[in-house]
Amino acid sequence: MWELTLQTMPFLLEGFLNTILISLAAITCGSLVGLLLGLARTVGPGYLGNLVGLYVHLVRATPFL
Repeated sequence: MWELTLQTMPFLLEGFLNTILISLAAITCGSLVGLLLGLARTVGPGYLGNLVGLYVHLVRATPFL
């Protein structure tokens, strides 16, 4: 029983590390996009703020599938 666990442990560790890396990349990209959209909405010209507001409204109104 422990033999199977020890054999699969490297694969599980690799999957765990890949999950951490993908999560960090997604958090970083999402934060950067959110910061840029927030700045565009507050500091940018009016039409850009309206477009960003429409985007935010549509994304927030979309249910998770």
